[in-house]
Amino acid sequence: MAVTAPTGDIGRSLVRALEPSRAVGRIVGMGRRPYDPASVGLKKTDYLPGDVLGSTALERLVDGADVVVHRGRPPGGTDGHYSSAQKAELEGTLRDVLDGTSTEACVFRPSIVGGSDALALIQNIPYVTLSEKMPAAVLRALELLPALKPVIPDPGVPFQLVHHDDVATALRAAVLGRGAPGIYNLAAAGTLTLSDLTDALGWYSVPLPELAVDAAAEVVARLPFVRSEAQWIEALRESALMDTTKARRELRWRPRHNARETLREIVDTARSERLIR
Repeated sequence: MAVTAPTGDIGRSLVRALEPSRAVGRIVGMGRRPYDPASVGLKKTDYLPGDVLGSTALERLVDGADVVVHRGRPPGGTDGHYSSAQKAELEGTLRDVLDGTSTEACVFRPSIVGGSDALALIQNIPYVTLSEKMPAAVLRALELLPALKPVIPDPGVPFQLVHHDDVATALRAAVLGRGAPGIYNLAAAGTLTLSDLTDALGWYSVPLPELAVDAAAEVVARLPFVRSEAQWIEALRESALMDTTKARRELRWRPRHNARETLREIVDTARSERLIR
């Protein structure tokens, strides 16, 4: 089987999950960064350096593979949210390519991915000065807080997390033939708000009215130096919680980590790596 991005957060977890399976004979991964599978104890995995956007490299990767696992870099979605728009475009392209063929595909839609190998939630927290549209009451609340810790505005909109190892077990189930082709949502049990995140970090949060949420998302979207992953604040304009019933029923998926456990692992890892104090 072939795996793109085997050095990424989900890719590493997936390869670790597949290696012990007797049904998997050989795994071939491809990515742009240097990587030696043997150095991390992988015995069935070979690695081809290359860019899967190139047709020659892609042909090398999939030659002889009976299953291909590809992580589409975040195209249904909204124009304002980078990840959503990309995932929608990718899914549409996949449907067009497979239409009329015998090839079957499972498409996975994880919520925000977290864990010791996935720290984007922490690395891209939008604690920025928002704009003059910030309501005066919120500004006064900010002024009253000691300036010793970061402050995160909280619109109170719930969001979901999913651990990268749990995403890997869902992918493994599909690779091994469990469940029908189709779309599967992946999210851990429980929901969180940005106040839960600040509590875990030991930071401050202040309630953020809807007007300020729109202002925050607009500012973040327009900043030229902000990494694209930080645009997940756009998702906090309104709740979009996933129903994972299908994955649990057809793939028999049982995530081992709930949302709070995943958040705690993210925070603990970020502290140990000195990404936060």
